[in-house]
Amino acid sequence: MHIRRFQGTAMREVLREIRAELGPDALVVSTRTVHRDRRWFGKLSQPVIEVTAAVDRERRKNTPEATKPSERTAPDPSWNELRLTRALISPLEREFKSLRESVEQLAARDTRPNEPQLVREVQNLRRMMADVLASHADHTPDPNADPYTSAGLDPRHAAMLAATLRESDMGFNGSDTADAAVGILAAQLDKALAPPRPKDAKPVLYVGPPGAGKTTTLAKIAARDADQADDLVLMSTDTHRMGAAEILRSYAKQIGVPFETAHSASGLRSSITRSRRRRVLIDTPGRSRHDTRALAELQDLREAIGTRAHVCLVLPATMKERDLRRDVDRYRVLEPDAMILTKVDESEDCANIANLLLDHACPPLSWIGTGQCVPGDLHVADPEDLAERILGVAA
Repeated sequence: MHIRRFQGTAMREVLREIRAELGPDALVVSTRTVHRDRRWFGKLSQPVIEVTAAVDRERRKNTPEATKPSERTAPDPSWNELRLTRALISPLEREFKSLRESVEQLAARDTRPNEPQLVREVQNLRRMMADVLASHADHTPDPNADPYTSAGLDPRHAAMLAATLRESDMGFNGSDTADAAVGILAAQLDKALAPPRPKDAKPVLYVGPPGAGKTTTLAKIAARDADQADDLVLMSTDTHRMGAAEILRSYAKQIGVPFETAHSASGLRSSITRSRRRRVLIDTPGRSRHDTRALAELQDLREAIGTRAHVCLVLPATMKERDLRRDVDRYRVLEPDAMILTKVDESEDCANIANLLLDHACPPLSWIGTGQCVPGDLHVADPEDLAERILGVAA
């Protein structure tokens, strides 16, 4: 792992120097503002931006800067200041190199089935390496250095957003800093959002872990379309829990729409065929991630519907970030078209949501659930509103 510190008066200048020397694969580990002069009156000197960056040594060898003859007889002093735990970095570096070689071999053979999984593993490893490097740097990041770090965003996301905030000429002390911070985060989140699907006749399959709020969310969406009850059918495949289907049956009765139960994939196919001119909203059972049969059963339901299906992944905002990522990976085999986040009102902070969406490794977010009220507590995902929730800015 090749690690360097760069300094400059503007973030854009520093990033350009990093790309020139370390190449496009360089990782920004951390950023901070320092003073060049450390003597008695150093605090009065002009502040500069210091960025710590890292890149794999094999990638480093291929950069134009690395092929030039070295003009220095001693290593840069910044290397001595990093004090990284080599024993912790080396295993990650070896695994990263091995995974990269596997991806390159697959690309050379044009073998695609396992390539996406390997790419995700490489991305996850790079994310983990960046976090390890940040946590072992010789300085402790100031939690008040920028609004993104204070909100709990991952160092790599906070550094990117903070750099954009600095380049916006708003600084961190201006009167409009909060608005600027929200706007910059909203612009990034907007890339991970998608409007709800139009009300066509395609069946919609709602999947997710136990307790995510699938049944209530389905009822909220159905209640919003109560004026089109003649074109709507609610259906449950949750026959594992006693009385589970009855909850959705009760909602259907209140809304005034038909309700059906499907006990198998073939039964679901038959029911959808009978209702092909209607929009069918399908509830599925939430099963533990340790239940190996659960995902296979969902795949059978997905295949029974065919390419006409629209799959929504429902996840609770109260879930730990690591568990959110695991469930996104777990349900990826169903090819979700959209994601719905529930229980946002019960979450003390939304950093887990921000980190998940900024990684671009999940389906686009369409709806946000903020309570149990049907249908009121369901909102179309709005980037500015979400950014305000994440940063704790009063609406």
